[in-house]
Amino acid sequence: MIGFTLRVWNINWDEGTHQHPDERYWSMVTEDISWPGSGNYFNSADSSLNPYNHRSTWVYGTLPLFITKAAANYLEKDTLIPNAIVNSADKLGIGLKETSGATVTVINVGPSSTEPTLRKALAIGADNAVRINAEPTDANYVARLLANYAKNENFDLIITGRESIDYNGGAVPGMLATYLDIPFVNACLGLELNGNQATVIREIDGGKETLQGNLPMLLAGQKGLVEEKDLRIPAMRGIMMARKKPLTVIEASDSEKQTSVLKFDLPEAKAACTMIEADYVDQLVQLLHSEAKVI
Repeated sequence: MIGFTLRVWNINWDEGTHQHPDERYWSMVTEDISWPGSGNYFNSADSSLNPYNHRSTWVYGTLPLFITKAAANYLEKDTLIPNAIVNSADKLGIGLKETSGATVTVINVGPSSTEPTLRKALAIGADNAVRINAEPTDANYVARLLANYAKNENFDLIITGRESIDYNGGAVPGMLATYLDIPFVNACLGLELNGNQATVIREIDGGKETLQGNLPMLLAGQKGLVEEKDLRIPAMRGIMMARKKPLTVIEASDSEKQTSVLKFDLPEAKAACTMIEADYVDQLVQLLHSEAKVI
């Protein structure tokens, strides 16, 4: 309750970096519990509302849990979970806002069910959000829609995730940079800005590479772009303020989808593994020759 009061009355606990300890405690408990089934409420040994069944503790009775759980469901209804790379990109953008006075816009292509994810970015400090109302079924289509919007905004720096956690295509960032005709760095692990010049560290096979270039630029973030300890959790004050920030919905600028998914196939099942004891070298050689056909 102390944490909640601090948020409501605009007292900026820890400058918004972390939740108040009491607020974090409430968040952890309400994330663990779920609504009890019919007839299960009074069975404390099995009730999903009992924090002790989730290795948590709680001493304030069930009424605050009901109220808090209902509030959490309302505030984060149908929320999609952004992956760690996108979270890092969001945090890097917020960090640039705090250090250089930048304006941060978050944007995605997707249906209305993705708006809570945009609201989370607003809750940790983004200035405004844009949702392009279209189904993101094709990487080229998504990149083209984002490019059509970005061309009119003159962004200095665009930060994306390296890939999504559903299709793992990794194609949108490079396509977007091509459409915008700006430099592109993939698998970015670090960024320093000095005026209009950017120093970027990216992951390569067997090590890291340091590059320099001038803005505008597009970076595809890799896990490690921001330290996990620096990732921000939307706090109550930020969530409430996010509801007052603009979230603009625009219709797709074109409808042509140049590719489509025909089907997905699972990898072929691997053959059974044959174990050969160490003393039977001749048998091993015979199998490698007759079955595996590698010698």
